[in-house]
Amino acid sequence: MSWNHSVSLPLSQPTLQDDGIVVWKISLSTLGYFAKYTYPPNITTGTYRIVVSGNDEKNIVIFEDTTFIYTTYKMTFKRGWNLIALPLQPKTRYTAELMMKEIEGCVRITRWDKDTQRYVSHIKALPINNFYIEPGEGYFVYVEKTSWLSLKGVALPSMSIEMAQGWNIIAIPVKCCAGEVCNITGSTRVTMFNETTQFLVTHIKYFPTNNFITEKDKGYFVKAENNFVWTPGGTE
Repeated sequence: MSWNHSVSLPLSQPTLQDDGIVVWKISLSTLGYFAKYTYPPNITTGTYRIVVSGNDEKNIVIFEDTTFIYTTYKMTFKRGWNLIALPLQPKTRYTAELMMKEIEGCVRITRWDKDTQRYVSHIKALPINNFYIEPGEGYFVYVEKTSWLSLKGVALPSMSIEMAQGWNIIAIPVKCCAGEVCNITGSTRVTMFNETTQFLVTHIKYFPTNNFITEKDKGYFVKAENNFVWTPGGTE
């Protein structure tokens, strides 16, 4: 038999017990259960892998599947340019055009090609440069008014961020200071974009100024001395 499973757990039923198992029975007298959810114990909020299984009235397994409970992250865009990165692995793989449709007033998304050291832009409704928005990369997003994106997805997996010699625009999915990024990656500069002032702010290696803290939903310029692959530690 084939079985297609789609689930959205209610907020109150079933109650997620601390032992990590929830059972829905057809009635108290049946041996089997309609659905059993198995998940990490002592969960609160966040994104979790949940195994779903079902038995018939004779307690014989009739299906088992795995589903994910997605979390939502609200991304804020100020009027003008914003330098962003994906804080989650999206449920939907975004193209530039698709993301624009979900951000009110968004008219342009720009990526940085680290190999050619040039910008590549997609303008709303035009059929060219409709690139994918990928975790690990940073993107400039231009909006005509303050807007929001409710991003639905799961926690970012461990990823390897490839940097070419020269400038790169990357995501930094772990919280650290700009000086640490320079030390770990062998880079000489890390630059953030201030959406309020619409100016770039640069930290230069070994200098104590502008040693800002990174955020997982922002993109950053990183100037690498050599080609480098960075696998950041556990994401927050």
